Amino acid sequence: RDMQAAIDARDIELARAQARIAELEVERDALRKDAERYRWLRENMTYRDLGTTSRDGKLEYPLTRRWYHDTANQRDATIDAAIDAAMSAKEPKP
Repeated sequence: RDMQAAIDARDIELARAQARIAELEVERDALRKDAERYRWLRENMTYRDLGTTSRDGKLEYPLTRRWYHDTANQRDATIDAAIDAAMSAKEPKP
């Protein structure tokens, strides 16, 4: 009887652990996809210098570089979908 209770308790703990592993795998996969999107944006973005130029035409500091992409005006899931489509449509810039 005590042996069966121990087996039942172990089975419950095992089921909880398996459920938690499944949750963590889903979270990991979502984070991986976000990381892939970030890397794709980083490799495919365009920089624009936002510094000022002096009289002799040289760029003065502080120099700010801002990235932009044609997905920049979209939001949340829409931007994810746009990035996903762009990722599958072409290879990253050299």
